[in-house]
Amino acid sequence: MRVLAHARWLGVAGQTADVGTLPLLIGKDEFYVELARLDPKNASRWKQMQKTQATFQKAEAGYQSPAARTYSASCRETLHRLAIALLRDSGGADIYPDFIELHPTLFKENGACHLPVKDQLSVLGHTEPMMLFGHGNPLYLAEGTFDDARWIPLVQQASNQTRAARRVKGLPVTQSGYPSAAARAANR
Repeated sequence: MRVLAHARWLGVAGQTADVGTLPLLIGKDEFYVELARLDPKNASRWKQMQKTQATFQKAEAGYQSPAARTYSASCRETLHRLAIALLRDSGGADIYPDFIELHPTLFKENGACHLPVKDQLSVLGHTEPMMLFGHGNPLYLAEGTFDDARWIPLVQQASNQTRAARRVKGLPVTQSGYPSAAARAANR
């Protein structure tokens, strides 16, 4: 596990980073282009992420299930909110590894486990191989799969912001794949 974790960044760095116009670009194609400008060290990775997200967005109209479309769009918007939070609180630290690591938590929080397997495979099928197997991503994804506890609060906060924004627009929202606090307490 890497030394840096989102919850510790601000205390270590003692400063916040400029997020530029990113909040105005949530859900828009230009989001990762602006992120690449703000994080030039990882610019090529963010540009690859922009291509991947554009592929997902184009594919959404073809998903047979409305739940799969909602899941895909919600994940994309939530990833934007998460990138902003990571960048803002990073104090200049490298956010890319943590951004990839929190993906498994994001998938569960946005209800991937509630989707039928054919919908899960349909969404996964639009992931570019480079995003699964390049840039050190397999290690980051494995870490996130086996250690999601540190990401749950941040991912749930960003997911809830996405749900609220989608409700205001009259759009459907995802359901968390994590048990509710009441269910967790009952199982103790």
